[in-house]
Amino acid sequence: MKTIKYSSAIILIGFIYLMVSCKKEDTKGISKPTTPPIITITGQAQVVLAPGQQYVDSGATVKNGTLVNTINTLLNTVPGSYMVKYIAQNADGATVTAVRKIIVVELGDPSLDLSGDYIGGRGATVGGPVTLTKIATGVYNVSDYYGEFYEIFRGYGSAYRAPGILTYKGNNKAIMPVNTPTAFGEVHIKGGTASVGTGSNGKISITYELQFSDGSGFVAPFFLNKQ
Repeated sequence: MKTIKYSSAIILIGFIYLMVSCKKEDTKGISKPTTPPIITITGQAQVVLAPGQQYVDSGATVKNGTLVNTINTLLNTVPGSYMVKYIAQNADGATVTAVRKIIVVELGDPSLDLSGDYIGGRGATVGGPVTLTKIATGVYNVSDYYGEFYEIFRGYGSAYRAPGILTYKGNNKAIMPVNTPTAFGEVHIKGGTASVGTGSNGKISITYELQFSDGSGFVAPFFLNKQ
């Protein structure tokens, strides 16, 4: 009788141990749910400065966490595209980032408004739709320097889009003054010069050549024809 009791006790202990082990094994490597931080940039997400103009950052607010770092790459005396990166972290260590873009550029000539929708391309080949958005006096965001030639016509995808800046200087001339990252290796677009005229539809036509930071360029010029 004692033997049966002892055997039953051993079986019971073994069963309890097995259940505890299974619970530990079942939850091993499973992360608990976490709520990521939400960063809200205070003020404008894109700021345009003239060379030497002072910049005062307006900061950012964080929900579900705290701001742990702010990285500012701005060199306000040198024309170019810069950023302020905000990094937030929650109690579980999850991090998110948000970026404010800062553009340092010489202001342009206000006598001609280039903003609007265009069809871009290269040489005699049509690429796709490009938008010019006015961001300061005579200064415009260009949605793709390549005129959608590589993204749409070549079918390479959005990684081959090169958004940048165009500044109208008057007398039918414009420049692309800002270094812009490109999908072609580590080379950046140094900039270019553009001629502003009238297309066959009687609207603005912009033709330009681009140069890489290593001194190379494109054989055929790019174009933007306003619609």
